[in-house]
Amino acid sequence: MSTSSALVLAILATLLLAATTEAARGPNVLQRSVPDAFQIFANFPYGVAIMDIDNDTILDCLTAKRKDYDPEAKTVTYIWSLNSGEGNNRFHTAFHHTAGATPDATNFTVGKECVLFVSRERENDVPLSCLEQFSDICGEAISLRDKHICVDDDTEDEGY
Repeated sequence: MSTSSALVLAILATLLLAATTEAARGPNVLQRSVPDAFQIFANFPYGVAIMDIDNDTILDCLTAKRKDYDPEAKTVTYIWSLNSGEGNNRFHTAFHHTAGATPDATNFTVGKECVLFVSRERENDVPLSCLEQFSDICGEAISLRDKHICVDDDTEDEGY
C-alpha cells in the first residue's frame, strides 16, 4: 500500500470510528470527505490502535484482525485482541459491522470510544495530518502503544 493510500485510509478509519461511536469531542473544524466504511474495511485486514481519548488502560496494545468480510452484503467482523496484563494471554472479542444509513457509518457497539487505527506499517510513522484529524474529531489523544508493554503483539496467536 502506498504512503498516500495509507494516509487516506488512516484518516478515513479515524473518521469512521469517531462517526459511528458518536464520540466526536474535538472542535471539528478541519475539512474532510465522507469516507466509505466498506472501502476502508477492504483495505484494512489488520489494524493497530495507536490512540484513544481517555486514560484508562483497557485499550492499550489493541490490535484488530478482519474476519468474515462480505463487501456485497456489507458485513464484516473484526476480532479485537487486547492486552490482558503481564503474564496473561491476550483477550479476544468480535465486533460485527453491518451497513449504516450512510456510507461512512456502520452499526456496531463500542460505547463512547474514539480510537485511531493504522496499518502495522504506519504504526511508528503516523502522518501529522492523521493525528490532526483525530484531534479535531475526537479531542485530546492518549497513546495506546508502548513498545515495552505491547511486546506480545508480534507473537500473538494468528488464529484468533
